[in-house]
Amino acid sequence: MSVPEWIALLFIGVVLIGQLLLTPVVGLANNGDFERIMVWAGLKVPNGVTGDAQYFGFFNRVYEIGDIHLSGYVSSTILFLKVAVWINKAFHSAHEFDIRFLGALHILTLLAGAFLVISGVRRRNAGLAWLTAVLVAWVSTDKGFSLYFNSMFSEATTFLLLLALIGFALHLTVESQQPQKWALVGAAVASVLFVTAKVQNALLGFLIVLWLLRLLKLHGERAWKKAVLISTAVVLVFTAGLSFYNSFEKINIYQTVFYGVLKDSPDPAADLRELGLSEEYVVLANTDYFVPHKIDVTSPEFKAGYYDKISRGKVLKFYAKHPGRFFDKLKVCAASSFNLHYYLGNYENDGIHKKLEQSKSWTSFSYFAYNILPKSIWFLLLFSMAFAVGTVWEWRRAVTVSGKLLAEFFLAIELMAMAQFVLPILGDGEADLAKHLFLFDLLGSVMLVTSVIWLARRILDGRK
Repeated sequence: MSVPEWIALLFIGVVLIGQLLLTPVVGLANNGDFERIMVWAGLKVPNGVTGDAQYFGFFNRVYEIGDIHLSGYVSSTILFLKVAVWINKAFHSAHEFDIRFLGALHILTLLAGAFLVISGVRRRNAGLAWLTAVLVAWVSTDKGFSLYFNSMFSEATTFLLLLALIGFALHLTVESQQPQKWALVGAAVASVLFVTAKVQNALLGFLIVLWLLRLLKLHGERAWKKAVLISTAVVLVFTAGLSFYNSFEKINIYQTVFYGVLKDSPDPAADLRELGLSEEYVVLANTDYFVPHKIDVTSPEFKAGYYDKISRGKVLKFYAKHPGRFFDKLKVCAASSFNLHYYLGNYENDGIHKKLEQSKSWTSFSYFAYNILPKSIWFLLLFSMAFAVGTVWEWRRAVTVSGKLLAEFFLAIELMAMAQFVLPILGDGEADLAKHLFLFDLLGSVMLVTSVIWLARRILDGRK
């Protein structure tokens, strides 16, 4: 480990320990999503914690440990939580879980990912390692990302495993006569944990699979090719499995139509007819699944009249016939993008801090992303085009297979970002849009950081 890695890891570690492990401890309040993760580890909210203290208003640091229950929700976040609970039982308490053990585990995982990224860049250009260290430290210590570490949201897993995957990809594409099998195994593990963090991530696994297959070109050894095929097959199995499994499909397809297609529609009744649905459901327009409804959306009659008749294909066909409507939805996405400072309370209910109060320190990247970057669909399109042109240019000028593969990896990152910009609207309408755009914001941040490093390299090369 060289100087850039040491300094970056020391800085990140000290800052995050101060943020997440020392008083006043901060994190994210529960919006109702924690329970589907908590049950796998036998956790429950202590008696007496209700109302704003339980949901939305305040961050809960302590949970009771009870009996483990299985649920229909599957996520790699469960693995992190179960490891954290096991460590908690070994060193703290068998009956009380302090979420800081989970936060500490997240910090250690982040440090490993940061090391992989910075060292991967250093092996190409020592000078750029310093810039990479600064940018990785700046982004990863921003509370727009780090607050998730003290929570049971799967966004933390998504962030950490994407960072690790980028690090492994950098090491895999370094010029070397010897196959980097350790990096291949790491990339496969990171990919599996990334795509299984959330159902929303699963479709991106197919892009990762295509890139992993390209690694067959790196080395001619039969053992290498076999390792690549096995790794790719493992990632494909998990990707396909989660892509066809969604325990929240009923909620999602409700919101895709009534809080998506019909939201702000000039003629909701006509839209329902075009979708092959009854006009009586017009009273549900502009509503999400969780508010009171004028029609019982849990009844067998509604299932027969709505859920049995609607499909993603019909929604896609509707938007294909009305591209202007779809473009309007994308403009709403653009306006909601890069909103990293989530609305939930960050502090414990200690009598000092108010409900929904948020920490403002260490949020300079969040401020830059939300207030400086234009909230325009046209800016996003122009930036995406520029990034794609730069990536293709790098691919064309690369004289080695590894150079071309690295360019292809970052092109895959851009395609993932594009998919995650569109999928929230198609998958859940405008419900909780800022949160559902988290992965787009994360991938967009990766593209921004990559662009700065690329420009710095071009400037340095031009001076030689």
